Amino acid sequence: MTDPESLAVGGLAGVAAAGVNYIDGLESVQLLVCLGAVWAVGGWSLSQNRRVLRHSDTVHRLLCVLLLVGIPPFAIHADLPLGEFRVPLMFLATGVAAAGIGLGADMNKSSNGN
Repeated sequence: MTDPESLAVGGLAGVAAAGVNYIDGLESVQLLVCLGAVWAVGGWSLSQNRRVLRHSDTVHRLLCVLLLVGIPPFAIHADLPLGEFRVPLMFLATGVAAAGIGLGADMNKSSNGN
C-alpha cells in the first residue's frame, strides 16, 4: 500500500529536480517533464522502501552510493555536442539510478514476503 508520505517525498523530489533545472535556464519543457517524472518515481520508490534499504549490508549500501554518485557523471559521453543539455541529462541519469534502486528494493521486498 502506498502511504501519503512517500507520495509527498516523490512529488517534492520531482518538483525540486525540474525546478532547479528550470531556474538554471533549461527551457525544454519535455526534458523538464521527464526529469520531474523520473525523480518523482525515484523519490517515491526510495522512500517507500527505506526500511529494506536501511537494513541492507555494507556492500549493497556502497554499491547504491557508487551508482548514485559515481555513474551519472560518466553516463553522458564527454565528446557529445550537447551544450546546455549535459547537466540536465546527468540529473536524468541520477534519477533513473535512484528509481532503479528503489524499484529493485521493492522487488526484493515482495520476493521475500516482507
